[in-house]
Amino acid sequence: MQAGRPQSHARIAGAAYLLVIVIGILNGFLIDLRLIVASDDAATAHNILAQPMLFRAGMAATLVLYALVIVLAWALYELLKVVEPGWLASGCCSALPKRSWASRPS
Repeated sequence: MQAGRPQSHARIAGAAYLLVIVIGILNGFLIDLRLIVASDDAATAHNILAQPMLFRAGMAATLVLYALVIVLAWALYELLKVVEPGWLASGCCSALPKRSWASRPS
């Protein structure tokens, strides 16, 4: 991917955001609500054992969701690193006071 193409990074970030939202909602409402019983662990275990493919689909959706969050973070980093190029290199917490734990008074 070219470094000078912020439009492509913006599109990737937008698509990742959209997919994270859609997969998160579908996973939460279509899968989790069918499997998880809030106050009954035994019923939740029974539902998982009764519908193993639904449980596996939920796990796969969650893994895809996490992968998309990583892609989203990368795309936003690439998109926004031109705003302040030295910010990340100098440390994003450089405004905080530097304190060594070894020199802490007892």
